[in-house]
Amino acid sequence: MRLVLAFLAAICIPAGIGTAVYLIGQFMMFAPDDPYILVRTRTVMFACLAVSMLHVAVLGIPGFLVLRWRGALSWPSILLSGFVLGALPGAILSWPCSTRICRHPPSTTGSPR
Repeated sequence: MRLVLAFLAAICIPAGIGTAVYLIGQFMMFAPDDPYILVRTRTVMFACLAVSMLHVAVLGIPGFLVLRWRGALSWPSILLSGFVLGALPGAILSWPCSTRICRHPPSTTGSPR
């Protein structure tokens, strides 16, 4: 039961933080009585939950199973693996691309990049 709660927390806490940050930005950008703030926020919440569930299913559960199989379940190893697995998608997406396809086209406005 504790394991299920831990995985649910690993899904809901990041999604809740992402949704809260978006909602604060919406209140700063639009009037508080705008009826579409909650509609947009609900859409972002579902997107955050989907990304978080996918992240936990693809990286978190296999990482936990590997640690359990190796007999290395301790607080330091769980924290370290959580940090590494949490930073992995961002690191992959921001990795510099060195192929011709990924390079930016030359500027047409004449201003340097």
